[in-house]
Amino acid sequence: RGRATVRSILRQIFDTGGASVEIYVSPISIKDGGFGMSWKTFFCNTALSVAAFFASTASAITLSGNINSHDPAGLIKEGGTYYHFTTGNGIWYSYSTNLTHWTPGPTTVFRNGQWPAWINNAVPGFAGHFWAPDVIYMNGYYYLYYSASTFGSSRSAIGVTRTTSLVSPNWQDQGAVVQSNGSRNAINAIDPALFTDTNGNVYMSYGSWFGRIGVVQINPATAKIANGATPAK
Repeated sequence: RGRATVRSILRQIFDTGGASVEIYVSPISIKDGGFGMSWKTFFCNTALSVAAFFASTASAITLSGNINSHDPAGLIKEGGTYYHFTTGNGIWYSYSTNLTHWTPGPTTVFRNGQWPAWINNAVPGFAGHFWAPDVIYMNGYYYLYYSASTFGSSRSAIGVTRTTSLVSPNWQDQGAVVQSNGSRNAINAIDPALFTDTNGNVYMSYGSWFGRIGVVQINPATAKIANGATPAK
C-alpha cells in the first residue's frame, strides 16, 4: 500500500518524410488514491510534450554522392573534413565537409588485389575483401583496424594500419592485433570497435557468434594489445 503502479507503453514512430511522431499509452493503474489524478495528468502531459517536441524538430536529412555503406567505422574528422571507412575490397572510404554530400576517396586503403602478406598465412583463402573497419586517432597517427576472414569461418584476424594524415594518406601496415584459430570457442577476430574511457584507456571490442564478444585493452603507443592484457568475454 502507499505505492502507485504505473503501466505504460510509449511507442514513437518517426516518419522520415514528414517527421511525424505517434505515441501510444496504455491504461494507467493507480493503487494509491492520493496520487491518482496527479500522476495520470503528469504522465499524459509529458507524453504530449514529447510528441510535440519531436513533431516540430525532427526532419529527414537527404544524403548525396557516394552514400553506399556496409559495416561502417565511426566517423573521424581531420581539419574540416569527415572520413567514413567501410567494408569492401581494399577498404574503401568516402569523405565530406558537411556530412550530407559524400565523395569517394581516390584510392582504397590497400591497392586492389594487394594486401599485407601476413594475412595469407593467418587466413587461408582470403581474397582481399576486408570487413568492418574502425578508426581511431592516437599519438599523432590515424590507426585503421580491419578484419580479414572468409564467410562462415572463425579463422580470422584483425590487423591495423596507420597514417599521419587522412588528407594525404600514406598507410603503413602494423601487422596483426589478434587472431582466431577457427574453433567455435575462440573469439572470432572480426568487427573491431575502438573506444577510449574517461581515464584515457583504449579498448577494442570484437567478435561474433563464434566464442561470443571479447574486449581487450589496447596500448596507444603500439596500437596492439597492452602488455599483460587478455581478452575478456
